[in-house]
Amino acid sequence: MRGLITELLREGFGAAFSELEHERYLVDNSGRIDVAWGATVIELKSDLRREERDVVARMPDYLADASRGSAPGRTTDGLATDGATLLAYTLDLGRLTSIGRYDVDVDHPERLLTWLEPLLSP
Repeated sequence: MRGLITELLREGFGAAFSELEHERYLVDNSGRIDVAWGATVIELKSDLRREERDVVARMPDYLADASRGSAPGRTTDGLATDGATLLAYTLDLGRLTSIGRYDVDVDHPERLLTWLEPLLSP
């Protein structure tokens, strides 16, 4: 899955490989972000139906960590995906807020790119 996300970011959004961070540890070493690109963190899961609770529990730490390294005023977004579904989150006054859900339509990959575009912050 990591390879597919990397390819999506590179081919779909022009991310340079050197801009992508894989398995970046949090500042306090309490966890790691699977993929980071600028102010966007991406968590890879095998089945979001089973692992959404884990995402909701960990994503605030990932977003807070990513926002420490971002420019002031820059929005930090988090995505969680199992390849079939994408969930999008942000922190609003320190609280995790769901900002979107996308169920992948394999017949229309361009819709995924359109949905992702405003969420990605290189």
